[in-house]
Amino acid sequence: MHLLLTGASGLVGSTFLSYVDRQSVRVSALTYRRPVEGVENVTLDTVDTSTVTAILHSAADTRFDIPLEESRAANVELTRSMLEIARRCPKLERFGFVSSAFACGRETGKLEPTRWSRPAQFSSVYQQTKWESEELVFEAMRELPASVYRLSAIFGEAATGQVRQYNYTHQLLKFLARNLLPLAPVDLAAPVDLIASDWVSTALYEQFMEKYRPGAVAHLTMGPERALSVGRMIHLAVEAFEKHAPELMPIRVPRMVTIEEYREHVAAVERRGETLLVEMFRLLETYLPHLALRQEFVPTPVGAAPPESEGFFSACAGYAIRSRWR
Repeated sequence: MHLLLTGASGLVGSTFLSYVDRQSVRVSALTYRRPVEGVENVTLDTVDTSTVTAILHSAADTRFDIPLEESRAANVELTRSMLEIARRCPKLERFGFVSSAFACGRETGKLEPTRWSRPAQFSSVYQQTKWESEELVFEAMRELPASVYRLSAIFGEAATGQVRQYNYTHQLLKFLARNLLPLAPVDLAAPVDLIASDWVSTALYEQFMEKYRPGAVAHLTMGPERALSVGRMIHLAVEAFEKHAPELMPIRVPRMVTIEEYREHVAAVERRGETLLVEMFRLLETYLPHLALRQEFVPTPVGAAPPESEGFFSACAGYAIRSRWR
């Protein structure tokens, strides 16, 4: 097999790469800035398309708060370029696109691993550009052996609790520690689908390398049966602060409100001229809506079960707190 991998220096790509047997698989990593050790580093112009048999596209700009066109350039246009490369590979057997379960936008209810219609509303440019990228891949399935793998939010490593890449879930813990959130637009009963980087890479390896099915859509998620509720996550977070940073206690748990009440509060803060607080609240509005939506991602069965939710969350939260999010 000759595997062309994007995002090999990122969290998902690098962990996935650690499972690949370099003796039997030739790996070409598509890189722009940082070369990846132990593999062949190529660009869009130098990749040897005549021998590539598999492409896994895991590169993405996961930022929520950048301009839409910048996110499109990083996510949609790179996906388009990778599909063009795939069309030039005469020996191609499989093309995998690593997407996000949150490409569903603000849709709620049971979300099956199928092609989704355009959501009525997105919470971030990341969600929107992931959905747009998926559409390119689904259209390409008419001519290419392609598949889509949707991941939920990676919270850390199950084996050690280590957090290699901090995202919005970790930042919310930081705001909680600073007691900067008097209120929050969340639903205590809403599920929070957090996954482990080592587990999801094992599952991705299985689905892409061992059990590949062209045209498949896989949800590599905890699923509603295993996901924590917002209320339980907050409780475990407070316990983690008590254990790992007692000097930060007491933690003031935000009052739960509607998004309309939240925006009214932000407007009042703005009228008082508290610019820094307003900027913080505006940024949080990109993240917090996730915790008010009852989204149930139906998981795809894989060989290894996800880690136990509470222990996994507590271990990773403890790591983030001890390291002070560094």
